[in-house]
Amino acid sequence: MSVRTILFLGAALLAFPACGSLTSPSPKTTLAAEGVHPTVDSMVLSEDTVVVVPLTSWSAFERFEGRYAYDVHLINQEPLHARLQRLLGTRAETFTERYQVMPPIDIDNQVLFNEGCMPHNCLQDEAALAIDMRRDIVYVGIADNKRVSLYGENGDTIYPARLLAWKQKFVTR
Repeated sequence: MSVRTILFLGAALLAFPACGSLTSPSPKTTLAAEGVHPTVDSMVLSEDTVVVVPLTSWSAFERFEGRYAYDVHLINQEPLHARLQRLLGTRAETFTERYQVMPPIDIDNQVLFNEGCMPHNCLQDEAALAIDMRRDIVYVGIADNKRVSLYGENGDTIYPARLLAWKQKFVTR
């Protein structure tokens, strides 16, 4: 081997490590080989972020129009059942006691309405249910010996017209 060849090979051996492609793995390869994957968060948080609350679809309840709440087990249908329990708490039993004898369910302008009374105590002990299907809000009225209490989810007091009309029949004249 000539001196010239030895110098060429020596220079080549020095050149390859400088580029790093043959001797040392890249930092990415090292991290991946060690099972470490850096977390990449592309979400930029800002104060004007809008939180979207999914609305419950009440479209399945539209099929109950003209039917009796007892026959379709209306107050046991989800999501209504859970929302009534949350809305009424300890008053849920009072509502169910009064929601016994009822006319067919009515839906007008996307508001489902139904009322019922305690057997043999109509016009005194009653309950009413209104669901604003457009705004996704459940409302309840309970008449206890003609004293009416109205409830709306999230403290909503923009009661549907039918519920307010129902309340008026208990006003003593």
